[in-house]
Amino acid sequence: MLPAARSVSGESLGRSEGVPSLAVVRPFARRAGLIGAIVALVLAFAATFAAAKGLAASGVAVEDNVVLAVDRSGFGWLNGVRPGDVVAAYRGQSGDSPDGAVMVLQRGDVTFESASGIYDFRLIQSLPLAVLGVLIALLAVAASLGGRALGGILVMLAVLIAAEPLGRLHDRWPTTISLGATILAPTLFAGTRTWLRQPVRNLILAIGLGYTAAWAVTRLAYIPAHEPLDGLRDQVAFYGFMAASGVELVRTLRQPDLPPAAPFRLVDALFLGVSEGVVGALLLFNWRCAQRTVSSCPTCASGRRSSLPKKSARGSRATSTTRPCRSSPA
Repeated sequence: MLPAARSVSGESLGRSEGVPSLAVVRPFARRAGLIGAIVALVLAFAATFAAAKGLAASGVAVEDNVVLAVDRSGFGWLNGVRPGDVVAAYRGQSGDSPDGAVMVLQRGDVTFESASGIYDFRLIQSLPLAVLGVLIALLAVAASLGGRALGGILVMLAVLIAAEPLGRLHDRWPTTISLGATILAPTLFAGTRTWLRQPVRNLILAIGLGYTAAWAVTRLAYIPAHEPLDGLRDQVAFYGFMAASGVELVRTLRQPDLPPAAPFRLVDALFLGVSEGVVGALLLFNWRCAQRTVSSCPTCASGRRSSLPKKSARGSRATSTTRPCRSSPA
């Protein structure tokens, strides 16, 4: 028979002793935090490289001057290019002129153009943001190695920042991976908080992982259900970060060992507050860009997306009525 457990006066169990779930969750949380920090660093370096190169992906496959396929993540789809269009001419190169590389296409008796200039410019413009993402990702690695709770917040912030340039790259796989990471980061962060009850953590993980999988599958398979899911992704990513950092800020300020006994507590609190402001400013910037885009785009203003170009007054040339909308697949 097993020996009976004896209580010892004057001794108490550790925080994780006697609670197997917490003993398992804490090491997993530390490993997940370090892995997440490394992934954020890779994404930030990829975003920096893409922004420095400044060449957005058109996603247009051409053979014998005929468009065979158009990736909906590329800017060619946003410019109205569709399979079957005939390439009449190429003009310019990226970086040589404001229009960048221009593809002149024909669809029946309609001629229109797909230019890379605005997309290349927006990608190059995001270079400072990508560099900031690298710096925050390096801090996240250091914080995760040190076992600091701030590491998870830094990972979410670095992923959010790196996703902006990679989204402007308009390349299918980097865009899907980076945007998907903005959902996974807050899901794993909330799902590994030991101060939450186990059923709550399980529910968060189930919903977050299920939503991420559905978002990625519908995006890669071009299923129409992707658009409402993608519209919800921004809210999950940004508001999820703001909620998580707000909770951590309150928990940090409520700690009994505040400065001068624990000076790093004050640093954590200050950084959490600054992070809230940075993400709030980024969210406001994206919202204002979307508003300006919709107000200047007749297709979006009318609440529909037309894949057909509009004829000009002369009837021989046309320009695409589509614009780079954030609501369209990035």
